[in-house]
Amino acid sequence: MDALPTCRTTRILEHALRMLEARARAPGRLADIPCGTGYLSVRAAQQGWEVFPFDLDPTVWQGGAVARATAVDLNAPLDIEDDAFDALVCCEGLEHLENPWLALREFHRIVRTGGRVVITLPNTIDVRQRLRVLRHGFYGHYLPKVVDHINLLGTFGLCHALLRSGFAIDGIDSPNVYGGPVMRSLAALLRFGRRSQLPDAVRSMLSSPRVLCGRTVAVCARVESGAR
Repeated sequence: MDALPTCRTTRILEHALRMLEARARAPGRLADIPCGTGYLSVRAAQQGWEVFPFDLDPTVWQGGAVARATAVDLNAPLDIEDDAFDALVCCEGLEHLENPWLALREFHRIVRTGGRVVITLPNTIDVRQRLRVLRHGFYGHYLPKVVDHINLLGTFGLCHALLRSGFAIDGIDSPNVYGGPVMRSLAALLRFGRRSQLPDAVRSMLSSPRVLCGRTVAVCARVESGAR
């Protein structure tokens, strides 16, 4: 198709695709959940991936003949076979779910061992959000300000949930970084220590200036054997 599907989160989706391609062995079978209008699916197909788009409302699909979107509800077990995909992307989706832990366990089940999963969601550990919580008691990306962002799993919780669901985290970054020297100085005070009970490598990635000054967080995780 000549034109890409419309999308308000192009930067986030392009960043997620770059993270995936930097770590994937080669293009293979890619699940895009939720796919929305299909921007990421179309871009991935252009780069050699065999894409399988899924969404709660597949009627919003604009990807034409690239693939056909299938209806799924991430709040329920997925009617998809084990080890069906080589990789999976879930961009701006987990914050809308009642049970994101179930979704992560299902992602682990349907992606083959050694495959990659890339997840993006609103950042909850950056400087602005921590200051906002101190002032107002709640995050700017979630209830009550954003009514359809219904769970507070957030960045820190996502890392713990991935590790406990059988993933190994091998990349954390932000596609939309803000601030200058002052913000970076504040970020240096907010680094994660051993009390976070996260592996050293994960703590280091979470403590990077890009993540601590990023509006959105993108996490790439590898499916490990076991925990299925």
